[in-house]
Amino acid sequence: MAKRKVGAPKNNNNAEKWNEKNSKALLDNALDLSYDEKYSWIGSIWRELVVAPSTIQYLTEKFPELKITLELVKNNCAHNCFVNAQDKGKHNQAFILNLKSNHGWTERVESNNNITLKPFNIQDLLSFDED
Repeated sequence: MAKRKVGAPKNNNNAEKWNEKNSKALLDNALDLSYDEKYSWIGSIWRELVVAPSTIQYLTEKFPELKITLELVKNNCAHNCFVNAQDKGKHNQAFILNLKSNHGWTERVESNNNITLKPFNIQDLLSFDED
């Protein structure tokens, strides 16, 4: 009887590669980079590490203990953004851009204006019950 192989095939590029150890290492690398003031935007850190933001979201959902490290990275980027903007005198633009880039803020609020009106009889409004 032939031995059964266990695990993903050798050339399987779709196998899960993120475990807790290398996920933590990735976020720790991001945290280290975030202390450098040249990183004002979190996207620059992900680009440097060659990782998609969706991967970071996946990892923080898979390993919730990494969320605190991600928050530290975001806070460091916000700090860097403000320091760099202060040097250039462009506070307002930097604040808005930082909120949009690092914290998911949007300027416009999506509203639902679908209102269903019920038909009514004007006489019902004009008549009074005389009890």
